[in-house]
Amino acid sequence: MTVVAFCCGLSAQTELQLREDHITPIVGMRPTPTLDSVKCNADGDLFVRFFHIALLVEPITKIKLSGATDVLFSIGSDPENRNASMVDFSPTEAGGLDALILGPPGVKIVRFSKDGRFDSSIPVDLGFAADLTQLVSLPGGNFFLSGTVTTKSEGRESGDPVNLIVDAQGRVLRDLRLPKDVRPDQKANAKDAHDEANPAVAHGRALLGEDGNIYIMRSVSPALFFVVSPAGTLVRKFGISAPIPKSVPRMFAVAKGRMAVEFYRGAEGKQPQKIVYRVVNAGDGRYVADYSTLPGRGGWACFSGDDFTFLGAENEQEVIVTTSP
Repeated sequence: MTVVAFCCGLSAQTELQLREDHITPIVGMRPTPTLDSVKCNADGDLFVRFFHIALLVEPITKIKLSGATDVLFSIGSDPENRNASMVDFSPTEAGGLDALILGPPGVKIVRFSKDGRFDSSIPVDLGFAADLTQLVSLPGGNFFLSGTVTTKSEGRESGDPVNLIVDAQGRVLRDLRLPKDVRPDQKANAKDAHDEANPAVAHGRALLGEDGNIYIMRSVSPALFFVVSPAGTLVRKFGISAPIPKSVPRMFAVAKGRMAVEFYRGAEGKQPQKIVYRVVNAGDGRYVADYSTLPGRGGWACFSGDDFTFLGAENEQEVIVTTSP
């Protein structure tokens, strides 16, 4: 069954201010910029890709809510991957991590055990040229991959979205064509995204929901969401309007039947940058509330369905900031 709904008109709702509840120092870590989005597992552990100027391939650090740095996942621990680049990563049910990396010699999924040890490397055979940007690890060992076509081929145009279910050997099981997916010319995201075949896909996100389905976000305004079963069947589709003009969705999370979406508007002229978190019902996109970002805090990390977790800096140390409405 497919449900199409669009939540909320612009400026139709009041922004609420989040309240800081707890500030937890991360053991032994000074303020450090991050690369890409922070991801969380069901236990609330944070998976963070910190920027290290001396390292070609930045590792991912698993951090407990207590502030303990638990495990380090480094794709460079395998000699074959030391010259590769990490595109995306996905925490696994078993507490480990899977990473999507690009060559040489090609596209691979690198698997790590929960203690950070390199487990295996899975080459992905697409059969056509594509720029993959999202990875979701699925129960049972399969994967969901999303990205864009880079070279015109049979039945595909450059910039067309790609959505694949791939098995544990890297073989494509399902090639999904989602209805009324974003077009290559829908450049509603970053101004510097002109060199990407389809910025709405490249700047989007995908994750596994608590209901076992795959949630796919396209970074357009209104934000476009597809919900797909692990077998590759479309469950529903809905949109979420931006809470502020000229803003685009950058991140989202799903928990306890709710979805939180981060909308970002960059600074322009005398207008400062602004971030608003819109919370909706994950089933159909119905509005719940809007929350303004915390002044002086870092990136959004997790959403529990009730509380937000951020990274930040306090007294020359990286900290975890837990907030509530």
